[in-house]
Amino acid sequence: MAFFPCKTRARKRPPLMFYMNPPFLLQDPCQVSIQNENPVESIPGFLAFFIPPTTSLDSDQVCQTHISHLPCSMSCPKRTVGPYVHLFLHSQYVSNNQWQRADLTMRQILSFSGHHTPDITANQFWTYSFHPPARASNKAFHKTVSRDPYLQYGIYHQGFAVARQEWPKLLREAWQLNDPPTPYEVAAAVLKEPANHFFKLGINLAPEMQHNRSVFYWWLAGMHEEAIIRVMRGRPPRGKQKKDERGRYLPQPRANENEKVSLQEAMAAYIRYIMGIPKFAMWALGTNILPACTDRKMAQVAADIMLGKSSAELPLPEAKRAVKKLVTHPYIRTQIKTGQALHPISRTIYTPGILWTTQEEKDDWEREGSIGAQNIQQHRRILLKRAKIHPPWLQLPLYDTLNWKANG
Repeated sequence: MAFFPCKTRARKRPPLMFYMNPPFLLQDPCQVSIQNENPVESIPGFLAFFIPPTTSLDSDQVCQTHISHLPCSMSCPKRTVGPYVHLFLHSQYVSNNQWQRADLTMRQILSFSGHHTPDITANQFWTYSFHPPARASNKAFHKTVSRDPYLQYGIYHQGFAVARQEWPKLLREAWQLNDPPTPYEVAAAVLKEPANHFFKLGINLAPEMQHNRSVFYWWLAGMHEEAIIRVMRGRPPRGKQKKDERGRYLPQPRANENEKVSLQEAMAAYIRYIMGIPKFAMWALGTNILPACTDRKMAQVAADIMLGKSSAELPLPEAKRAVKKLVTHPYIRTQIKTGQALHPISRTIYTPGILWTTQEEKDDWEREGSIGAQNIQQHRRILLKRAKIHPPWLQLPLYDTLNWKANG
């Protein structure tokens, strides 16, 4: 008895143009929101994080206040990447296929760009740039940065790798603490976590929160806000970028106030998110948590948090239960809710020297003429050849060093 396969009708595939231009990218966001009673819910996901969750606006207000200054090319990468590569994939000059398997850490970025901060120098991490396993990442980093002028401006600007001195008003209010940690303390805690997945800041993040995390980390690292905004804009819509008389594309306009506010709102949203993580909230509170310990396991976890160690001595379920008991203890919970530390202590600097604390400290380092300083000076000399098109905020100082003349 022979069996013959039944003749089934093949499912008709969508046309190729469906994949090249998905319908949701062909629609105008303003037109999408008009047919819905709540326009905020119908905004595409990659724009939702710019709109406060409690905002109730009509369709015209949404289009004018939140979408008019954010081009549709600002959509976030579809795949999950690290917070630093996330910014690269927003650039209009970077291919999405360039960083498919590679990722970067802040230590690598500082080493590759020549910013040998005290942490990089003390641990001799800058020598990692010359190791064979790091050559591919080093080459991809320089290739990416050289393509986008605003990535170059942001990384070789005088203030990069220098800790911020204070929080803007919107970010300081997002901490909801009477005495929030300084930008340098936060940078030493998140740009290089004290242990692998110590705070678990990047676990199961929503796409919009991944974007907020990327913006916040680059801002902490000292990148100028204007550079972040210009890179995040991405490629302008086809036919929208203006040209000069010779047909060359003109530079995009400077960031307006709405874009700067949106940038700070994105960072404030991420601050509120990480303040919901128990370990980070207890560290940011800056209080003595030992009085809340009622058993040996809680004391062990409390000591590990203060020292920046992973609780390797305790099984993972027991460590999680101990952290939960700590954060739900009335002594800790009341302080976090009120934002007032009852027994203030100095917060642990988990990675001291990850950034320079002041601009003068970095300038003195550059004048010494080390290998990293020479690298930075060389890149600045190349950028200064196009000084006529530089934005007004960009500062590229050249120094006469002890071992190498900046003037060539």
